[in-house]
Amino acid sequence: MPPDGIQPTTNLRRNGQCCNSTASEHMQEHLVSTGDSRVLSSVWYQGKLWLTFNDGCFANGDVKSRSCIRIIQLDTTTSRVIQDFDVAAVGSSLYYPSLSTDRAGNLGIIFGYSSRSVHPSLLVSMRLAKDIPNTIEQPLILQLGSDNALSNRYGDYFAAFSDPSSEHSTIWVAGQYHAMKTWSTYIGRLYIH
Repeated sequence: MPPDGIQPTTNLRRNGQCCNSTASEHMQEHLVSTGDSRVLSSVWYQGKLWLTFNDGCFANGDVKSRSCIRIIQLDTTTSRVIQDFDVAAVGSSLYYPSLSTDRAGNLGIIFGYSSRSVHPSLLVSMRLAKDIPNTIEQPLILQLGSDNALSNRYGDYFAAFSDPSSEHSTIWVAGQYHAMKTWSTYIGRLYIH
């Protein structure tokens, strides 16, 4: 089971009083619900099935198990696992991945990201067909959040889809982030070359 994601702590005032002394306020930690470890996204391309889900793992150099994403590739002809790996970041939480392939078999991936200093945000990455197995490209920020996720329904709105009408390798991505107390959705386009 993946641990819940971390995000910045917030000041909580007691009795509606303002913050004249440290006794009148304390810090409250809110976690991003990562649900469970069921498959969240899958795509089949030329006999290869990619799937991804929330996981719990240790990033190299981290001292604690955190929410991370798991990516698996299966050969549906031979029933063999080709790739099986976690994507993690030190001191951060990754969750709710969605992926798709382009016409050349490259992956486009979107997922949520947060830490003690970063509100729930969106990262994107690619995995080129020629890349070393069990790796993805360095993730890039698609959209930064500016507020915490406070409900237990985070993660419902993540998707990635290949654009069949594009003459380039294009994958559309959508994800959920927080710019206010309620969630927002951001849609982006990955050009893979």
